[in-house]
Amino acid sequence: MLSPYLSNLIEQAYLLAASGRFLSVSDIRSHLHREGFTHFELTALNGKAMRKQLRTLIEAASAAKLLEEASAAQREKDAPGAKPLIGKI
Repeated sequence: MLSPYLSNLIEQAYLLAASGRFLSVSDIRSHLHREGFTHFELTALNGKAMRKQLRTLIEAASAAKLLEEASAAQREKDAPGAKPLIGKI
């Protein structure tokens, strides 16, 4: 069973990968190191399966981000200067 601290590390890595802010597992490791995780603790992210899962999340988040940007660009092209209705009731 994983320690709560190690579980937190892995959970943070998954959340960062799914955020769309990072392009690689290495970027995520660097960010987590800056947050205070040690190099030793970050070895939990070295496994082949773990790296593959994180890369899959990164790719999905990147694709979603690109799709949203393309959609926003198309909306701007269709209605220049129109404000999005998101969050307005």
